[in-house]
Amino acid sequence: DRLRGGRPQAPVSNQIADVARRSPHLQVFATGRCADPGEFMLRMTRTQSGPATIIFVEGKILGPWVDEVRSAVEAVPNGHARRLDLTGVTFVDAAGAELLAALRRDGVEIASCSHFVADLLERYARNPPR
Repeated sequence: DRLRGGRPQAPVSNQIADVARRSPHLQVFATGRCADPGEFMLRMTRTQSGPATIIFVEGKILGPWVDEVRSAVEAVPNGHARRLDLTGVTFVDAAGAELLAALRRDGVEIASCSHFVADLLERYARNPPR
């Protein structure tokens, strides 16, 4: 991937590592191991930025991991703004899209998502699942 001006963009994990170096309140947790040891289907990194808690999500938000994402958001202390940064999300299935739409309705900011995820959220906002 390249940014404007032709400069290479750092991989998401490097961007998160940069945030980690600057934030003493960083918590990294991962779930959903793949066949390759050390590789995860879903990785979440939580950090504080003033009164906001930001959860960086990397990988795929699929049915089996929906409860993990929900739990991470629900663990944010009362009174803190909640933001999910989806820069590193590569895929969202129907269960993941339903979760993200529900979180957004509950006041969670969904940031840095792909056009694919933004389109899914718009569709769920227009036609919520029954």
